Parts: sequence; C-alpha cells; structure tokens
Amino acid sequence: MTKPTRLTQDMIDDYIDQGYWDELSIPDILRRNAECSPDKEAVVDSETRLTWAELEEKANRIAVGLLKSGMKRD
Repeated sequence: MTKPTRLTQDMIDDYIDQGYWDELSIPDILRRNAECSPDKEAVVDSETRLTWAELEEKANRIAVGLLKSGMKRD
C-alpha cells in the first residue's frame, strides 16, 4: 500500500506554476458548477441522480451537520 504524501507549500506552488492545478478548492468548483449549470446532472448511480444544485445543497448540509457536531474547519 502506498503511503500518503504530505504536500509542502513549495510542491503546491510548483503544481500551480506548471499549470497542473489552480487555486480553486473542491467547494469552489462545486459552487461554480451549481451556479453555471444548476439543472445538469452531476452524480448518477444505480439509485440516485443529483443535479449540480442538489449536490451543492447536500454538501452544504453535510458541512453544517459536521460543524454542529463539533468538528472544526480544516
């Protein structure tokens, strides 16, 4: 099994400088997609279909629930 890599700020900066990454977080991307294409399907499995807007709402509800349960951000 592969050991996880802890990314340093230098590694992150290199990936951004080389164009592999940008500075958007996953919530940023989810929010952008929910704003630009709210009714397009984002997630589909054998039992569920969620649009970008529905996925963002569910993610926000989960985040609020985690915060209310005492988890800290980050």
